[in-house]
Amino acid sequence: MATKLLSIIIPVYNEKTNIEPSAAKLLNEFSEFKNSLEILFVDDNSPDGTADEVIRVSKYLNQVRLIQHGKKECIGAAHRAGYEAAIGQYILCIDAD
Repeated sequence: MATKLLSIIIPVYNEKTNIEPSAAKLLNEFSEFKNSLEILFVDDNSPDGTADEVIRVSKYLNQVRLIQHGKKECIGAAHRAGYEAAIGQYILCIDAD
């Protein structure tokens, strides 16, 4: 995978309804980096379908990626998984809401 300029890591747990609005807002705010950024939603094993929503959104927003670590481990583990998966020169972590 080619390096990006910016990776935005968003740990999520039961955030299904925030996935699409968060991605759209970030792409709008960082529009000058549209082709050189990635948005990593790190799902902490949400039971509400958050992972499926990330997959759905990633089908039409190619900057969006789903990262999963398979079990509920809380925000620290989600940050770590995001950092390990990020390919950006710069990394930013934010909340989904």
